[in-house]
Amino acid sequence: MKNLIVLSIISILCTSCPGINFPDDDYEFEYETIVTEEAVNLDGINSTYDDYNSSLPYSGLSHRFYYSCNRHSRGEHFDIVFENVSITYHDRDDVLNVGYGTSEVSKFNQKLLPTINSEYDELGPLYYFGPDQSSYFLYANNENGDYDIKAVMWNKSSFGGYQATEEISEPYFLRKINSNADDLYPTFTVDDSEMYFCSNRDGENFNIYKLNISEDMIQADSSGDNGQVKAEIVQELSSAGNDKCPSIYKDIMIFASDRAGGYGGFDLYFSEYLNGNWSEPVNMGEKVNSEFDEYRPIIIQSYQFKGRMIIFSSNRPSGKGGFDLYAARNYDLPEEAYPN
Repeated sequence: MKNLIVLSIISILCTSCPGINFPDDDYEFEYETIVTEEAVNLDGINSTYDDYNSSLPYSGLSHRFYYSCNRHSRGEHFDIVFENVSITYHDRDDVLNVGYGTSEVSKFNQKLLPTINSEYDELGPLYYFGPDQSSYFLYANNENGDYDIKAVMWNKSSFGGYQATEEISEPYFLRKINSNADDLYPTFTVDDSEMYFCSNRDGENFNIYKLNISEDMIQADSSGDNGQVKAEIVQELSSAGNDKCPSIYKDIMIFASDRAGGYGGFDLYFSEYLNGNWSEPVNMGEKVNSEFDEYRPIIIQSYQFKGRMIIFSSNRPSGKGGFDLYAARNYDLPEEAYPN
C-alpha cells in the first residue's frame, strides 16, 4: 500500500471572498505563478521533500496555506506546516496568479502547530467551522499503528478578539468514527449534515464512506464510549480499485482513484450530487492527470474569473522532488451559480 500521502490544509482564501480582482486598469504587477488549464507547480511552496495534499479552512484564516510535509524531519515523518500565499485575478491579462509571502507565525499557529505535530505522521487536515461556538482542526495520525481521525478544538472567540484566551484543546481521537483500520480525509457537506472520509475498514482497498454527523460527535467529549456511529460505503463512488481523498465543494465531490481506465497511478475524478445521489465519477482529464499519482484535489471558485481553480498533489517528475503541490484552472467542472 502506498504511503497515504495526504494532506494538508490550505488556508488560502475563502469561497465567499476568494481572491483580489485587479480590474482592467493601467497597473504594474509582477506575476509569480500563473495558473493555467495545464497544471502548474506551486514552486514557491514546494520543497525537495514531499509536500502533500491541501484543503480549504474557514475564511477567517485566509492566506495561510496548511499542508503536510516531511521536510522538517528530513523525510522521516510528516508534520503540518504552513506558508502565506495570495491569489489574485488580473482581468486585463486574464491571469490567475499565486503569490508567496513570508512565513510569519501567527499567535494561532504558535498554538496550533506544536499542539498537533508529533513524532508520528500528521496527514489530511481539515479546518471545520462548527455550527455552534467551537472551531475544529481535523487530521489523521498513525500513532496507534493505523491512521485515525483526530481533532483539536477551540472557541471561536479564542483568537483575534479583545481578551482572547488563545487556548486550543489537546488532540483527541474521534472514537465514534474511527475503526481498527485506516480512517482519514474527513470532509463535510455544505449543510454540515454528513461527513465523508476514506477507509480500508472493509478490506484491503480504500473506499469512500459517509455518515450522518452532529457536532457532539466531533467534540472533545466524543471520546466517551457511546457506541461507534455506523458509516456506509458510497456505492456510486466505489470501484474495484482504491478510492481516496474525498473533498466536497457545494454539490461536487472530487477524489483520487486508481480505478481502471485512468492515465496511470491515482487520477483525479469528480462527481455531482444530483437528485439525492452522486453521479458516475468523471476523470478530470490529461491537463490535470498524468501517468504518475495525483492526490486530494480541492476546488476554489470565484465570481471574478471563469471556471474554477483546483489544487492537488502529484509525484510527477516535473516537480522539485517527491510529491509537490500543483494548481490548475479548470473549465470542465459543472458550472453552478457563482457566489455573490
